Amino acid sequence: MPAVPEAELDAAEARDVASVIGHLIDAGADQVLDGLDEAGWWEMWAEAPSAYAALYFATEGHRGVITPALAGFVLRLLGVADPAIDTGVLLGMGPTGLAGQRRAGGDVEVEGAVFAAPGATQLVCPVRSGPGIALARWPLPGALRFGEAGDEPPGRLRLAAGTSDLEPLVACDEHWDEAWRFARLAWSTQMLSMADEHLEAAREHCIEREQFGRPIASFQAVKHHLAQVKVAVEAARAVVRWAWNEGTEGAVLSAKALAVRAYLEAHNRGMHVMGGMGYSREHAIGRFHRVGLALEALGGTTRQCEEMLARLAISSPSALRSPEIAGPA
Repeated sequence: MPAVPEAELDAAEARDVASVIGHLIDAGADQVLDGLDEAGWWEMWAEAPSAYAALYFATEGHRGVITPALAGFVLRLLGVADPAIDTGVLLGMGPTGLAGQRRAGGDVEVEGAVFAAPGATQLVCPVRSGPGIALARWPLPGALRFGEAGDEPPGRLRLAAGTSDLEPLVACDEHWDEAWRFARLAWSTQMLSMADEHLEAAREHCIEREQFGRPIASFQAVKHHLAQVKVAVEAARAVVRWAWNEGTEGAVLSAKALAVRAYLEAHNRGMHVMGGMGYSREHAIGRFHRVGLALEALGGTTRQCEEMLARLAISSPSALRSPEIAGPA
């Protein structure tokens, strides 16, 4: 991510790029890395990292999927030159790092989510190794235990756990924090877009569904539910947009906390006003639920992010001050 705010895509460019991304995902979310390589995506991303990345993960969120594209982003941020498309990335489910920890015996203990296409032949996993960072490699199939996340198609999202010997690939400690903040922002952006889809699904249902001879959208209690969701989504949107430009730890943690909160508001209140229809996979609220639960855990839940923000406020109060409003120290 850039150290200073970069130029944003104009509306027409953003629509065109989102359309291309959408076609790639719809054609085969599991093969999206091939499509991005062929489309010259990584060269475009290098010109405006925040703008293009935010657009990509927002498009994923609107479709309610998790593709292996995050593998390409993370490997490049970690300094892996020309990562092959048959490589996947294992990212940790917890709030404190990208993946596992090196144990005293020298092996690596990991638990996280795999972002890889079905044809991937290896996984790389960023791991803390003493004071520095290393990448570990696992052949596929290898020493990790895999399980599918719900009934998602293979390759979209797989959970893995296990131990393996550490095989350092490249020192990347100077890129660790940047890559981890990027991953958190990617998940925040996806959750925000999913919340948008939930709100729209609930709104349409409330307009079409009638009781006592009128749409339920006219009932005050229903309006309150939808208004609460709208407030949560717009509050999160402003902070997520700011975090992409700011890129600081405090901004990113705030974005993740608010994006998770907005998603849960949209899911829970949307389910409430839609009743049994909310469980149907015909609607985004039911269809996106498993992906939403995974994204909530990746990078830290709202409570975990808020706890980290509290510790950051104690250790470095200035880290949470916006440069636009902070004024003189």
